[in-house]
Amino acid sequence: SRPGPPGAAPRLEAVAAWEEASRRFACWQGRPLDGRFPQQLPSERAAHFVPCDELRALERRKPQQMTEYHRQYLTIAFPVAPRKAPANFNPGAAWACGVQAAAL
Repeated sequence: SRPGPPGAAPRLEAVAAWEEASRRFACWQGRPLDGRFPQQLPSERAAHFVPCDELRALERRKPQQMTEYHRQYLTIAFPVAPRKAPANFNPGAAWACGVQAAAL
């Protein structure tokens, strides 16, 4: 038999490992948070990512909607500025509006 293209074997191993992990663990697709807070079907579940500046704007405009949304859906907030920037990201504010995880 002819050998496959260079690097084919490691790629096949990586795909097989990913398929095995997806059978054993919950794997959700990552998506940006939609500020309209649409309902999702169970097959569409994803982990939503939101930068802290967008989170603050949503928190001011739709605080109750955010809290209700995060009772059902997973969201991860993250800082937009580099670590050495003068502004600090406050994970407590993210958690207060229902966000489950805050990256530092």
